[in-house]
Amino acid sequence: MEDPETHERVPLRDLVKQNRVVDYFHLPSLPGSDSEYVVNFRKICPVGIQFFIEAREERLAALTEDSLAFLYSRLMWFFTRTEYFFRPITCPACNAAVPIDVRFHGQTFDVEEWE
Repeated sequence: MEDPETHERVPLRDLVKQNRVVDYFHLPSLPGSDSEYVVNFRKICPVGIQFFIEAREERLAALTEDSLAFLYSRLMWFFTRTEYFFRPITCPACNAAVPIDVRFHGQTFDVEEWE
């Protein structure tokens, strides 16, 4: 698969592990385990709440607050192509705070001006 940033051929597995493929969300292995998992957003289906209630005792782990926020933002990007941030963002080059009124790729323009 082609890397969206460098346009080089890279194995899909590597891009998924870096969470750089829109359709997938990589879940790293648990401490002491070699098993890694991936959420495939194209294969999402409804699951009844009773499944989760009955399987509560068998759950090995849960996502941290930061990981869950990242999963939600990736899920929102997959369905809407709109970026959602759970905390202020900074410029990766200079580490300066990015003003909130800066438009990012995928954002639609509001009909009304920002207040």
